[in-house]
Amino acid sequence: MRSQRRGLISAIALVAFVMTGCAAPQPAPQPTVEPSSILDEETLSAAGWLQQQISDSGIVHSEFEGASFPDYGLTLDVVMALTAVAAVQDLPVPADVVEAGEALATEENVVAYTTYDKDRYAGATAKLAAVLDLLGYNPSDVGGVDLMARLSDLQLSSGQFADHAQEDYTNTVTQSWGVMATAQYGGDVQAATDFLATQQCEDGGFSATFVDADGQCTSDPDSTAFAVSALVVAQQAVDGATVDNAVLQSAGDYLDSQANEETVGRSWNDAVTGEPNVNTTAVVTTALKDAGHDTFTASQAYLLSLLHNAPGGVFQVNGNDDARATAQGVLALSGLSFSDMFVTSEPEAS
Repeated sequence: MRSQRRGLISAIALVAFVMTGCAAPQPAPQPTVEPSSILDEETLSAAGWLQQQISDSGIVHSEFEGASFPDYGLTLDVVMALTAVAAVQDLPVPADVVEAGEALATEENVVAYTTYDKDRYAGATAKLAAVLDLLGYNPSDVGGVDLMARLSDLQLSSGQFADHAQEDYTNTVTQSWGVMATAQYGGDVQAATDFLATQQCEDGGFSATFVDADGQCTSDPDSTAFAVSALVVAQQAVDGATVDNAVLQSAGDYLDSQANEETVGRSWNDAVTGEPNVNTTAVVTTALKDAGHDTFTASQAYLLSLLHNAPGGVFQVNGNDDARATAQGVLALSGLSFSDMFVTSEPEAS
């Protein structure tokens, strides 16, 4: 099966993307989103800061208890944000993003991110496949690893994606990435989509953890946002899944009902602290854009107000500049959603 690569990179003139052991991106359909030369100064400045977080190795690092470690998931978030910013300006992807793609596609880093000893992780596999597909890689051959075959091996007969590990860490966000990666690649995504839809609670939101046998379901804004984006990607993909529009409508209504009316725009609380959260607001913004709710512009206004007042010009968490929040915030402010990036309007030529 050939990937239904969106072609976003081809459309914005990615330069010299020829890598050892990996073919250059193939020509693909133009994006459905018309590029715009207008992005506010705050967003561009934050994107510039993000670009500086990519190390010489091509990987963004994080710290835990004073120790630095390669953060592959964060690197993928940064890559998506910077790719979106380049796309809406009709500019080439920065060389740092190209280098990040090269680094993420090495066998060493693929193994380090998606496995541990004999354990195999569904969420990491799916997210890596989706983002590298966006960059023009064939996710069935990344550093000699077939990510799509591995993801398929991690899918149960119910449609659920599950870790092959001593402890299964999968949840609704994991399932959402599995749906997006499979739909983007052109695989059969109906079972995974159907399973994701069963995680919806009565109030329209989606549970963070998979709904248990007793039917206990507590809605979570972040998980709802990822689920909405994934369902839209699955629905819009070529040969995609059938999705009940009532599921999307009620999920969008739930997100709207959870919004905080701020002095400027709207925010969303995270489920842990119950306080307005940049990451939550950013992923909800992206989901509302995916679902076609024009209310996403109000949350963009809130995010932009935070950037305008931030001491370092980037999003902060607990008073500190935060790369993950900035990556998700910049993506939301770019105006591109997951369906804009991960869905092609027509299949690639064979």
